Amino acid sequence: MEKRSLFVITFIFIVFSNSLIYCQTEQYNNQEFKIDNFSVVKPLSNIEKSKLTIKFNITLSNPLTDYLENPYYLRVELEDENSSVIFTSENSIKVNAKPQFGNDGFCEKNAVSFEIPYSEINLSEGNKNVKLLVFAENVYKDFGQIYSQNLFINVPKLYSYNQQEFYISNIGATSNIEFNKVKGVKIVFDCKLKFQDYQTFGFNENSSLGKYYFYVEMINNENEEEISYLKEGSNVYELLADKEKTYILIHIPFNKINLSKGKYKLTINVYARNADGTVNFGKLFSKEIEIFQPYLYYCELKLDNLEVNYKEYDVTSVLGRVFSKSTSDVGKGFPDTYWIVKTGENSEYYSGVNKNSFSAFSGKAKFYVCDSELVSISVYDHDYTSFDDFIGSFSINHSVGNFQKTYSKLAFNEVGSSNFSFSKILIPHIESQNINLTNFKYQGVSGVKVDLAYKCSKLPEDDLISVVPKLNNCENEQQNFYYIDLSDNDEVIENKGENGNVEIFIPFFDIRDSSLISFDLKTLIAGINLGNIGCKQIISIPKISDSKINVLKISEEMQGKINGYEINFGREISDIYINRNKNIISKIIVSSGNEILKDTIYSVYDINSKNSKIFIPFYKLNSTKLDVSEKLFIDDKSFIISENSLNINLEKPEINEYIIKKVTLKLDENEYYENLFLAIIFDDNYVFESNPKPYKKEMSFETVNFKFKAFSKDKFTVIIFAKDKYEIATEIFKKDLEAKMLESGKIKIKPRTDVKQIVILAE
Repeated sequence: MEKRSLFVITFIFIVFSNSLIYCQTEQYNNQEFKIDNFSVVKPLSNIEKSKLTIKFNITLSNPLTDYLENPYYLRVELEDENSSVIFTSENSIKVNAKPQFGNDGFCEKNAVSFEIPYSEINLSEGNKNVKLLVFAENVYKDFGQIYSQNLFINVPKLYSYNQQEFYISNIGATSNIEFNKVKGVKIVFDCKLKFQDYQTFGFNENSSLGKYYFYVEMINNENEEEISYLKEGSNVYELLADKEKTYILIHIPFNKINLSKGKYKLTINVYARNADGTVNFGKLFSKEIEIFQPYLYYCELKLDNLEVNYKEYDVTSVLGRVFSKSTSDVGKGFPDTYWIVKTGENSEYYSGVNKNSFSAFSGKAKFYVCDSELVSISVYDHDYTSFDDFIGSFSINHSVGNFQKTYSKLAFNEVGSSNFSFSKILIPHIESQNINLTNFKYQGVSGVKVDLAYKCSKLPEDDLISVVPKLNNCENEQQNFYYIDLSDNDEVIENKGENGNVEIFIPFFDIRDSSLISFDLKTLIAGINLGNIGCKQIISIPKISDSKINVLKISEEMQGKINGYEINFGREISDIYINRNKNIISKIIVSSGNEILKDTIYSVYDINSKNSKIFIPFYKLNSTKLDVSEKLFIDDKSFIISENSLNINLEKPEINEYIIKKVTLKLDENEYYENLFLAIIFDDNYVFESNPKPYKKEMSFETVNFKFKAFSKDKFTVIIFAKDKYEIATEIFKKDLEAKMLESGKIKIKPRTDVKQIVILAE
């Protein structure tokens, strides 16, 4: 009875639940859609020009109390004049049947906006008539098309980012121009673009595709070397491609150009690329300019502490304090304090932001100035919702030349107290220099010794000078090369002081003929390029002999089946050659009279040895005197280390000439073999090979008085091959025989194979 009651209750619950779900589903699917206030948004910005934006209001007929849990989804399509679909939205927009406030019998309007990128519309550029279709659905039902609207649109011509072209005109480059209250080099030009940012594929999703970067390369015409900059980005200009034509001004302050004081002729090269340099558009133009670089100073401003006067700074924070019962500093109108160091109006250093604090973070700013430039420290309150609020600024009046001063409890504007120090130290320059070249041999390696002596103006405290040698070939291409600092036999030059002497050795094997040596000098701490000291004397590579070859041992050996002399050679060569080069090749030629007996090439590095050996068969000797020559060279550098020769006297063993006249065979019957042929091998060479003959039980091969020279203990090989009807050859006999066996005039062999007997007739 209890089980039946439970069953009945369960059944009633299921029926009721299904009925309720059915009613809700019916209500959810019983819906009509009304669209009004349809409009195409007029683009006001370039990002809006990259897409078609449509807006409309949509009202649903049947309000739902659970409208958030039961939304509807809209999507759009575009059709061309031939009713072909040219766009389908991938993402749907959610709308709902929310009841009106105070009148729940009606639904509130839903404001809808669709953005259609032109890059996703399958149409060519130009004015086009299209039809917009709007579709609706929910999780249970597809309502199909609920609205359509004819549109007249203008599709822009689209390009990929790397198709951009820059049309440059009105180029100018001037020195000693003040901009932002600092002097430097001003570069100006007009730039007309092939297309604007909104015409770039993907710009609607990635605004960086509307940006291009011009960067300036400065070349010192005296040594044709690129000049570095003391602050990254000093030579870069960001172009927003939002206009067809733009006037470009790039100002590079003298205090960012890594040159010592002096007059320079420079070539200005301007290039275009993307932000990370992965897309390069090449050089836009070049312009020559003459500048006079002033003295540069290395500066440090070290802030120990800074306190801001108490007052309320952020309106939003004050309001937050009114509505908050928190006892923390957050929301009490405390400033988010940070400080900046500037030269002129250019920011050189930003401190971190100390949130909700009247104290600034301590820190140290490192930068460069010229003598007369304004240096200032400015303090701000960072505002995350609007412009930062100015708190105070102090200008440092530094005198000409080196300067150092400590400021204690300094107050300015709304800064109540600050403690910081400022120092300015003249960047040193080379006052005198001397460089000499001498041919030199170091540990058995020929090369050039380079002696450099220089005198520098006073260095900043604890600073040193790094000296880096450079080697340029006759085409002014920089080379990688190996060198030794002779002062300590190290591969790196020790850092030097104000008065430096450098003595290095460069092996000839790492120098291309007609190269020039120079040295780059740079301070370690400040990283200032003090210049390049070059030698005008061209390095010429003479003929050298850095290796010797000698005979270590001569012995009679049998190599394979041939007897002869094995000659072991020793080689005197510096480990520097072996360790620094992987392609050292030894070419040894052995001759007797005018006849070359052996022409052998060894890789010295591969055999990992300074020794090598060659084998000369007795039968090749036509004299007791051997002439041995070796050419030792570095293959990938075409550099000859040495050329040596030796004379070797040997005993000449007796060599005979042997003649094989005829070979006869007796064979077993074999129905598979159709042809037979004979081969004779001597010193790994087929010296005789007969024509195929039909297979018979008794056969003979005339060798036409085949002759060969051999030492009596040398071995030759007789091979008999049989071929079947498929021309597949099978070796049915093979035998190594000493040459002296032919001296009897007849060799008779009875092998236990298909061959019953072989007779070789000789004289």
